[in-house]
Amino acid sequence: MSTHKRKVLFSVIFLLFVTTGCATSKALRSQVEEQSRVIANLNTTIEQLNFQLEELRKPKEALLETKIELEHKLKKELSQRDLKVYLQERGLIIIVSNKILFDPGQVFIKPQAKEGLNKIAEIINKTCPNNLISVEGHTDNKPIKYSTKYPSNWELSACRASEVVRYLIKQGVSPERLSAVGYGEYRPIDTNDTPQGRANNRRVEIVISPETLPSFVEPEKEEEK
Repeated sequence: MSTHKRKVLFSVIFLLFVTTGCATSKALRSQVEEQSRVIANLNTTIEQLNFQLEELRKPKEALLETKIELEHKLKKELSQRDLKVYLQERGLIIIVSNKILFDPGQVFIKPQAKEGLNKIAEIINKTCPNNLISVEGHTDNKPIKYSTKYPSNWELSACRASEVVRYLIKQGVSPERLSAVGYGEYRPIDTNDTPQGRANNRRVEIVISPETLPSFVEPEKEEEK
């Protein structure tokens, strides 16, 4: 091969090398830039998830504070086993035995039960003033014997829950936060085959939800045409 041809061949090879190198360098830069964008997006997503997690944690921390307050204020009721407090996934559950709240077949709250309900209302208003609250009435599976007003345990449990709701409202708990529901004998927490089990099932549960009262936004009025 002549010297001229060799020079031409080397020149072509050099150009190919330079061109390929530039293309490879551009491709690498493009990959690096794309990976940087992906990492930035992932970091943003992680920050958003951490914020959401923190927002979810706040209501549960408030409920834990409420539980501690209740256990401190209601030592007497807790020691007598007339009242129990649990923190569950659906919220803070306050279980009050029907035997201290109501006479058999009746819905009027006994005077001796009002002290405990007063403390509950005070702590609710203090530690979780915006949380939604459901008051649930429960009975055992024995048919009603002492009342002609309520055809079944279902109606009796609903009226008892409503009576507790009305009492909490009188103690300053906002009615917008409250709801009442009766489950009758259909959600037992113990057996109905023994006297003690049936006694445990006769109860009212005050459920303080992690959810808070939604903000009311007044709808915009349409302009008159």
